[in-house]
Amino acid sequence: MTHQIVGEGFHGTVKLELRGPEHGWVLSDEQVTRYRKAACGVAGCKCGGQVRFAKGSAKLKPAYELTAKELEALPGAERVLAQKQRDLMVLVPAK
Repeated sequence: MTHQIVGEGFHGTVKLELRGPEHGWVLSDEQVTRYRKAACGVAGCKCGGQVRFAKGSAKLKPAYELTAKELEALPGAERVLAQKQRDLMVLVPAK
């Protein structure tokens, strides 16, 4: 399924499409890189790539913001739980 990610960041509008399971997943390193470039592609910028997601948009969250129970339901969660890599990103689908 294709998930639309739309929002406003420090540098303007952020638009990105990511493909993955319907109910969300732990993003791959490549997907995180694509998101970070879309949120802030300015070399040396210190804005942190913060995005205020639009209503109806999928959202990206750091894995540490989800409980272990919420993570267990997502594909790729074993990377977070087994390796204790809680700095990974998770896609939460639009409602």
